[in-house]
Amino acid sequence: MAYISKNLNRPSKNSAGTREKFNTYVSFVPLDVIKKDPETDDNGVKTVEDLVLNAGEYAEKIYASPSSIKITKTSDGDEDAIGWTTGVEFSHPGDELEKNEFEQNRTNVPGIIIVGFNQCGPNPFAKIIGDCSAPVYLKVEGQNDNEGTKSLFKFEQTVKSTSVPRFHYGNIPFETPVDTVAADATTIDASAGNGEYQLQDGSASAATIDAFTNVTESTVITLKGSGGTNPSVVNAATNILLKEGASWTANLNATLTLKAFKSGAASYTMIEVSRS
Repeated sequence: MAYISKNLNRPSKNSAGTREKFNTYVSFVPLDVIKKDPETDDNGVKTVEDLVLNAGEYAEKIYASPSSIKITKTSDGDEDAIGWTTGVEFSHPGDELEKNEFEQNRTNVPGIIIVGFNQCGPNPFAKIIGDCSAPVYLKVEGQNDNEGTKSLFKFEQTVKSTSVPRFHYGNIPFETPVDTVAADATTIDASAGNGEYQLQDGSASAATIDAFTNVTESTVITLKGSGGTNPSVVNAATNILLKEGASWTANLNATLTLKAFKSGAASYTMIEVSRS
């Protein structure tokens, strides 16, 4: 489907030109661990799939001094060859061994960088900078003197891309899930907050998950499949809206990301954001 022409009006968000609400951690993912880079919708910016990594691989979290985070985005080129060059830079304090090991082992490694927004707000999302055809590379400017100790990390594309940073509302695989759901559970308790919820194989039969508790308007959770003989199932229901009404089965490493929508005075509907 072709892009539908739209007016670019004044943003509805108050003071939209002020600094965005960056999360305090960014994530780096080397290209060689990516199993499935998420596709976008027809407009080419919003992802419609989860980021899927090879078994046993995870995004690498990096602390970034919040006021130092800066996303760069430039388009240039000759006629009929204009492309995008994007990147992100931020400061990381100190000069600990782990930081130097990261610098040593991630230099000249192509990857993508993920910057999160609105971690504590009603609409958390992330921007994915770089892709499999135009990855980012790490460059470092270190400081260790009487004025301070820190490194300026710059993740930059070295070739032009055909797209701006993608807006990602789906899963980002981290090493530790926020919670492990009991085998045979039919209700997901979201009190552990946003993140991955690891499911377990059913003891005798496949459990059907049909309820979510302790959710708020800012809840975005990802169910991660266990595989096995009796993997759990999520079916479309009054309080669970799935794309095209298609059921989801918790096969090994499969993911289903859901966002809470307040549908009543004290009730919520979980709406599918993406799956893999």
